[in-house]
Amino acid sequence: MTRASKRLAGLTLLLLLTLPAAGSGETAPAAGGHRLLEGAAAAPLTVVGLIEDPSQIDTYGWRARLRVERVLDGEANPGDLLVIAWEEFIPKRPPRFPAGKRSVLALEPLPSGSLWRQRFPARKALAVAVRGEAYLSNPGTATLDALEQYLRLASEDRRARSGIAALSALAALAEPRVAAAAIDALEHIPGLETRLDEESTSHLEALLQDTSRPVDLRGRLITLAGERPLPSLESALSSLATSPSPVQGPAVASLARLREGLSVEQTAVLLGSDDSLVRAAAARWGGAGIAETRLKQLVAKDPAGEVRAAALVVLFERNGMAALELALPAFADTDARVRGAAIEGVAKLGDPVVPILRELVWNPDADPASLTTPLMTLALTGPEGVAELHRIASEHPTKKLRKLARFVLGKDPGHD
Repeated sequence: MTRASKRLAGLTLLLLLTLPAAGSGETAPAAGGHRLLEGAAAAPLTVVGLIEDPSQIDTYGWRARLRVERVLDGEANPGDLLVIAWEEFIPKRPPRFPAGKRSVLALEPLPSGSLWRQRFPARKALAVAVRGEAYLSNPGTATLDALEQYLRLASEDRRARSGIAALSALAALAEPRVAAAAIDALEHIPGLETRLDEESTSHLEALLQDTSRPVDLRGRLITLAGERPLPSLESALSSLATSPSPVQGPAVASLARLREGLSVEQTAVLLGSDDSLVRAAAARWGGAGIAETRLKQLVAKDPAGEVRAAALVVLFERNGMAALELALPAFADTDARVRGAAIEGVAKLGDPVVPILRELVWNPDADPASLTTPLMTLALTGPEGVAELHRIASEHPTKKLRKLARFVLGKDPGHD
């Protein structure tokens, strides 16, 4: 992700955080799984067991007994009765460890804070790792077997070929939330593309081809294969890229990155697809196979925002300032992805676009509601754009725009 993309993502998140919450409370139990691998990799003990006698200690603190059934890593034995502790910060949500629930948990010593010393003066309890998030309820055998194989490795081996093979098995076989964490762990291994052996590749190919696995999980691996890149998965990606499916679009994009673009013939076929993700991948990676006029048509007329955004990115890469004539109307596009592509493309042009954005913002006939995107773009163009934002924040005749400019600058916009 480029620096401008990261800043844009930050500004977008800042705007989203100002929206009212969609509900007044959560009532579903915490799901678990997402942080289990992270916690288990660092915690001294990971076990499977049955929850007994959960009870609330204070406003947020909880305790329960855990009867150990299986030890995946660390010093304990089946049949041991452990005391575990965690916190629940959402009062209306049922506790994550009800009586009788079978769970796998990564456990560590209690935190050293005074509150925890008050809760357990004798310190005879273990905390659920990662602030209570390192667990999975009702784990399946395949998940436990693959997780144990990984945890039994020495820490120095977890980034070696044996560790990569174990993570690949987790990705292919484990419960989806744990599998997603395994793919994230693979992403952070330096030199991954040179360490995938036959066993690891086989596991990852199995995940790519397994239509019973969640689409977003397979898509996560597909994206990783294109971004790293992972040439050993090219054959599997090629198969996915040639047949309609929910993952065809991402497969086309990653295959194109592996091969440094699509052929003219491939691009022509893929642009005619009914799948908007496939068309977007073709627009983004078609290279010389897409004429300028075709790209402009896609920006102006394609019904899918992801396609319009992809075509706009390519036009900026090809034409720079000359793409402004298309980017300015895209500021008002109904799809946030298109507006985001316009913001990033214009912002990369730097100081030369500041006068154009200034003219938009200071136009007395402009609808203030349409100027959020130009203001965000000014923040990304560089020092001159930021200076202009400060001037808008203090001098613009429209109060709403002054407030919005302060907000984009990270200042308190004030309240009406």
